[in-house]
Amino acid sequence: MDIFLGELPARFPITLPEGSRVIGSVVTVRPGTTASPTTAVYWNSPVNPLSTQQTLVRTLEQGGWRRLTVPFGPDLTMGGFQPANQVTGGTWYRRSPDQILIFRVQQAGEGSQATLTLSGAESLDQQLRAAGAVTPGTGTGLPVLRPPLGAEVHVESQGSVGDDLNQAARIVTNLSPAALTSHYAGQLKQAGWRLLNEAEVDGLRTSIWSFAQGTRRNLGIFTVQTVGKGEYRAQVSTVTGR
Repeated sequence: MDIFLGELPARFPITLPEGSRVIGSVVTVRPGTTASPTTAVYWNSPVNPLSTQQTLVRTLEQGGWRRLTVPFGPDLTMGGFQPANQVTGGTWYRRSPDQILIFRVQQAGEGSQATLTLSGAESLDQQLRAAGAVTPGTGTGLPVLRPPLGAEVHVESQGSVGDDLNQAARIVTNLSPAALTSHYAGQLKQAGWRLLNEAEVDGLRTSIWSFAQGTRRNLGIFTVQTVGKGEYRAQVSTVTGR
């Protein structure tokens, strides 16, 4: 891991909007692999999130990047765990070399705080095929899961295997495990998910759901695990019919 305080790493291919201040950059390489490194850049913008996003989008389009539709996340507000504060952003890709770029922008005082994550895309063809099957607003993908009042929600991971989707988030809230589960269960029901079974073992609450996607009946899994006082790790995933 290489850390650059207050600066971009050498040959970083994205130009930040004018007036931006880089907080720092982190470059990581998975040991024992030939995969391209992942670069995360943390920076502040003097203008609001919408203006920051518009400027960055123009830069990406001029650089040959194309938007990648993903079936979850705050960039489309299509589904999955939504953050408590207003976040905009997007997922983009380009060829030769195959790369994925994810950016997130949120309000910070009178300006914005943003993150750019650049990584190699070893399975870009598969991701493009999955993106072609998802249209915003069609009800596919993960249900929109809005946070409880006053909670902090941080998406930790998200991905897909074939048509199956998975997303995990860390949640800090004053709610009890049962109340937090109930909060999200209500939204799953509103999205058309039907509860089949639920159980709790050693601080892990698991519920199994059924939902329709076209003519298929699929399974959904929702879990809430207590990791500390007022701190949880929640996960939502789908298992599609074959």
